[in-house]
Amino acid sequence: MSLRKNKFGIKKKVKNGVGGYTLIEMVVVVGSLGVIIVAIISTILLTFRTQNMVKSNSKISENGRNIVAELRRNIFNGDSNFLVCDVAKTSVTVVNRNDMGQSKLICLGNYIASISAGTTVYLHNQEVTVSSCQNFAVCQYRAGTTDVVGVAFNFGLEATTVGVGASQFFNTKVTTRN
Repeated sequence: MSLRKNKFGIKKKVKNGVGGYTLIEMVVVVGSLGVIIVAIISTILLTFRTQNMVKSNSKISENGRNIVAELRRNIFNGDSNFLVCDVAKTSVTVVNRNDMGQSKLICLGNYIASISAGTTVYLHNQEVTVSSCQNFAVCQYRAGTTDVVGVAFNFGLEATTVGVGASQFFNTKVTTRN
């Protein structure tokens, strides 16, 4: 057995002309690989978490847009002379100027719905939940009269995708047509 220097000037034991690695060299290599692997796994997990956050936000945005569009359509097609906001600010009743049908736009606890002719249509899908109905429907009146000139809608939605949650609050004002 003899000692030979490697390219870094470290002496190595050589047996039968074949060199090996020292324990310190092996520990450094394994430790370096461990750090690299942890960094790669952390990056992958962060990517998945971010992707799930984007999915949750997308669900909320899509449902929020659909709800706002339906609320606007109902108020815009309604007759402002027959528009009644609930005192508790959880609903508004609208009479459609085209067919004189009555609809109630309501937010109660965990759902937002349109109730017409005894049929309830939920305005959001099961991927999101309603997180807030406070001041859902607030009528706005022409000064000094009882004429409704618009309705302000406020609601919150939340969604969870693979343990990653997101929430968003929506508010919009819809002006009546007449």
